Order: sequence, then structure tokens, then C-alpha cells
Amino acid sequence: MAPGKQTAGESEFAEAPIYQIRIDLMYIRPPIWRRVLIPSDFTLDMVHDVIQVAMDWTSSHLHMFDDGDDQYGDVSFEELEFLDEELFYISDVMSQVGDILIYEYDFGDGWRHRLKLEKILPPDPGVRYPVCTAGRRACPPEDVGGVPGYEEFLEALQDEAHPEHEMYVEWIGGDFDPEDFDAEEVTRELQGLFAGFDTEGFEPHPLTTVRWQLLSPELAQVIPPGMPEYLLDPGPGHNRRARRIRTARTATALLDLLPVENPMLIVSWGKRFDDFVPDIIPLAAKRLKEPDRWDPDDWSWVQERLVCVIGRYGQRAVEALRAVFDDLDAYGKALACVALGQLGAHRAADRIWRYFETALETAETGYILGPLWGLIDLEDPRASDAVAIVFEEGWIYGELPAMAGRAGDRRALLPLLAWMAEDQAAVDSDIGAAITLVAHRIGRQAIIEELDAVGVGQDPVRPDITPESVADQLLSPPAELAEARFADLYRTMTLEEFLSAADEAELDFDAMPMDPDDWYEELEADEPVDAGAGTVSAPPPAGERPELTDVCWCGSGKTYRYCHWHADQRNDIPQAA
Repeated sequence: MAPGKQTAGESEFAEAPIYQIRIDLMYIRPPIWRRVLIPSDFTLDMVHDVIQVAMDWTSSHLHMFDDGDDQYGDVSFEELEFLDEELFYISDVMSQVGDILIYEYDFGDGWRHRLKLEKILPPDPGVRYPVCTAGRRACPPEDVGGVPGYEEFLEALQDEAHPEHEMYVEWIGGDFDPEDFDAEEVTRELQGLFAGFDTEGFEPHPLTTVRWQLLSPELAQVIPPGMPEYLLDPGPGHNRRARRIRTARTATALLDLLPVENPMLIVSWGKRFDDFVPDIIPLAAKRLKEPDRWDPDDWSWVQERLVCVIGRYGQRAVEALRAVFDDLDAYGKALACVALGQLGAHRAADRIWRYFETALETAETGYILGPLWGLIDLEDPRASDAVAIVFEEGWIYGELPAMAGRAGDRRALLPLLAWMAEDQAAVDSDIGAAITLVAHRIGRQAIIEELDAVGVGQDPVRPDITPESVADQLLSPPAELAEARFADLYRTMTLEEFLSAADEAELDFDAMPMDPDDWYEELEADEPVDAGAGTVSAPPPAGERPELTDVCWCGSGKTYRYCHWHADQRNDIPQAA
């Protein structure tokens, strides 16, 4: 370790000076650079985040800092023998105007950045840091091949006659402007990043997932849960069940065909639902109180599907759900609360509140989130009471910051601040956004009163920390950023995002029609055939038959599962004399 360095854990708390740093991408012309203002007590991992946002990289490769004496980076890659970037401040490696620090990103492409400390400034109380004040030109695309690859990319992109022009246009996804840069946009992204608006590790409760689907019912029918695992192998009998759904003649028959075995068919099942409206709506609601019709392992999924499809029908759905509400089990009531909230059923608010009080007794199940979402979506005044009670009882859910952000009053402020103080990881979670929204909702005076009540400002060692100064700090992030953050978090997945996720999972959707009605024609060739069809020899003995996914013994070229397996199974059963 170089002389005079101290780790972040050893630093004294102080109002940190502000570093004005110029970041230049090295070995490239014309120059690509950024100028940023960052607190000198930012650790190097935070500086890494600033560089990634400012340059418009995607943080998808390894990186390191090099001060000429030591290298700093992510110590989880032990073979690289980095010093831990989380333990050193930027001020530990740059302390004098003119100091230089090298940052390298993507060891394959070798993007080296020169950081130069231009000025050391006093912090401005009216400015939220970090800030990007200037810069020029767009960042090269990821994985373009370093400086030589970028030069070749630009040459091909700008020359339509270039043999690789079309390839690069397709690769970049359209237009690319090498001169494009907006410092204000970078600043907005930086301030959103360091306001704590992050959801890494968030696992939504199934009730929240159902709420997403109710927010966008048409998309919920296009992309049902579990669809990816069925796309490549719909399973035996897929077409037969699909035809039964398409030809169902009564509402009861259709309800009996709810495709538990193959969620892909929920798409067609949902489309047929429309053919039996309005009669099918109360019948479907009644099925919510009939668990004996289903395998216990499937019951929760069945309830969710029924609620999602019922929830498409407005006031009729409200009437049907209210009629069966008292007869539902605990999870069914929670689902109904979510749906009634999304449907704007204000007359059901008292019933939702009563179930909230009941659900408190089993809050560990998370079912309490159903009435919480219902009250919040109805904008019922008791939603603030519900949020306060959950905090008071000490229950913590991944959704709770967003709920507090939507409905929390002054009673939610101190629990949120305590949550952040107790869990350092929470600083980088949704809690910062929730505090921002609650602070703006209740106003400066209410914040000061809450802080004064718990003794903030009475520490003689820190006379600069007062209820007023903390209130100003809490109100400094714009509410719009936090609101947009939660609006983005609590929405359903778009078709483009689904396809992107599927691509990451290495599922090939390019050759598959996304409209399931087209699938049946595509899959017709895989329909199990009658005994004897295509047979070129007698079936082998049971112990010598192909595996289900192997080519059938008959020579048809089809898989055994979709050819003679069913017939062979029937032939193995002894026939009555």
C-alpha cells in the first residue's frame, strides 16, 4: 500500500470538499470526455458508478483503478489481487490539484480513462452531488473492439457502400450519433442512482405479481406465468386440449378446462372467456371458493388465474367478488382485495380494511399485502394507518418502501430513517425513494417536528446537524425521481422485456409465433397418432422402447412421445376376454 493512505473505515466524518474531475477516454480522437463534481468522500466503487453513468457504459465488464502504486477493484476476483475499492476514498488516491488516476474498463477492449483532479471546491448546500457539468461526444458501444474497433465501426456506419455497413447498423440497432451528449441527462441519472433508487435483490410477493397483471390485463393474458418453460416443449396433448378450449360450448365446460397442466393455454382460455360474458363472471367467482375441484398444489395458481381473468370486467367483476368475498380462504380474500383496489371498488373499502385487521394475525404469510395494495389503490385514507401499523408491528416486506412512498404519512418517516440507519445496504435500496416521497408529502415543518421529538440536533459534538438541516437534506431529492422510480418498479413486464429475458435465457423465440393461436397449426405435426399409423414393424417389447424424446421406432421421424407412445401404453394393458 502506498504511504499515507487510509481506508474508508478510518476516515473522520466531515463536510467533504467537492472534487472537480475531468474524465478523458484515452488514445482516441476526436476527444471523448466528461467533467464531474463528486464529493471527496466517495469510495472508489462509487466513483466507478459515476464513471459508468457519465460515459454511458453498462458495467458489464471488469474494471480497476491504478494510481501508479496500487490497483483497486472488486476483490471477489481474488486472482487479480486488487485492493478493495470499497475501502478507499477518492481522496486517498487524489489529494492535490493535478493528480492523475487511471481507470480501466473491459480488459478485453481495454478502455482506459484518465481522471485528472482539476479543482477542489467547497460544497454548495443547494446542489445535490454528483453532477456532470460538461462533456463531449458519445461513448463508444460496448464490445465494439476497443479504439481500433470503434474507428472501424464509425467508418462502416457512415459509408453505406462499406461491405459491413448493414451488419453494423443491425448490430447497433439503428442510428448512432457519435456527437451525441447531454450533461443534464447524465446529471439526472447520477442523482437518481445515488438517491438510493435501486431494487437489486427485490423479490415480489405473488400478490404484487397479480397486481402487475391486473394493471395490464391484456399483457397478462399474452404472457402467463410459467410460459417460458413450456415454450420449447408444450407437452403431450397440447393441441387436443387447445381444441377442447376452442370448442367449449358452455361457461361451465370452459371453467372445467382451466389449463393447470399447461399455462401456455391460459391465453386461449382467457380469450374464450369473453364468449361467455356476462354469465361466466359470477360462475368463475364461485370457483374461487371451491378448492376441492383442484389439486392442492395447484390451488393458489388457480385462484390467481381466476382473479386475473375476472378482473378484466369492471363493475361486473366487483359485484361477483363482493358476493363471494366472505366465503373465500385467506389467500383468496387477499387476491380479491388486490382486484377490488384495481377496479376502484370504493364501496368495498370497509371490507378490505376489516380483512387487513384480520390478516395482521398471520402477517408472516405476506397476505396482508393484498388489503394494503387494495387500500392504496383506492386512495383510502386508512391506507396511511395501515402502513403505520405494519411499521409499528415490525413487519418488513420488499414492497413496503413503495407502499410507504404511495401512502405513508409522518408516522412512516422515522421508521424509514431507522430502517436505513440499521441496514447500511438499505441506503442503496427503495428506502431512499420512500423517504423522499414521504418528506415531500408531509412538508418541512412536520419533518422538523418529528426529528425534534427524537432529539435530533441535541448532540453537542455535531452542532451543525439540526432538525432544519436534516429536513432540508431529506427534501433535496426531487419527488418526481422517486415517483418515477416506483412507477417503473410496480408495472408489468412488456413484451419487449419478456423477449429480452428469454434471449438471455438462450431460448430461441425467433422461429416461434408469439400469437398462441398460430401455434396449434405449427404443432399439428406433433399430434399423437392413432395406433398403427406409420407403422413399419411391430412395436418392440416394453423394456426396449425409445425414450420419450427419442425418434419413434416406427420410422415416422417424430418423437416417440408424440407418435406411438400412447398407442403402446394402451397395447400394454391386458385386454379382457
